[in-house]
Amino acid sequence: MGKRQTYIVNGSVFTTKKELEKRIREDIVNKYKNGEYLNNEDYTFMLDLLKNHPYYQTKIGCGVVAMYINQNPVYRQTRTFYIIRRDKTETDFSWTECLKQTSKIQKVKRALRALVEPHILEFKDNFFQVCGGVSICEITGEAISFTNSHVDHQPPDTFESLFERFIHEYNINIDQLELKDEQTDNKYQDEIADKSLALSWINYHNTHANLRVISPLANLSHVKTNPH
Repeated sequence: MGKRQTYIVNGSVFTTKKELEKRIREDIVNKYKNGEYLNNEDYTFMLDLLKNHPYYQTKIGCGVVAMYINQNPVYRQTRTFYIIRRDKTETDFSWTECLKQTSKIQKVKRALRALVEPHILEFKDNFFQVCGGVSICEITGEAISFTNSHVDHQPPDTFESLFERFIHEYNINIDQLELKDEQTDNKYQDEIADKSLALSWINYHNTHANLRVISPLANLSHVKTNPH
């Protein structure tokens, strides 16, 4: 068994990653309202944690003078940290990225998901227009509506399967695939730099995806445990 990693942030020792995550979520993130500045204790803690970010030097720029929390404008179910520099410029940073850097393959998958999101939303819109705004989940039998449902890639054509097939058929080397402007300020979304490849993926996905609208419970539990 490997040696357990210890995290030290601003003099505080955390014996597990989970313990550190709890400290940040419960004692810092949940304590502040959107737009509220961190007090000195929390600010110095997060500034020390920021040193572990893969783009630390780019993030701090000419130096940081303050930090606040606000809603992420893209992933609106999450809240993120923002830093203010001495020159009054601002940028966000992901605190989870300071604990474990996102792998290249995960960044590529996020970029590809974002590219087909408009098609998925269009599918969902059309589905509820046809059924009059309310339907029944084919897996759980629950009543579903636009706000209480998820769009699922129906097996065997799951998103993961489509991704793997696309990468194979187009002979793509993930490690060499360029992502656009990764270190740009306030860049909330991973993007594929090659516009032609991005368009190829959109066409591939929209041609091969077999989408359906199901309940959140079905999408997050039944489908994941029974992928048939």
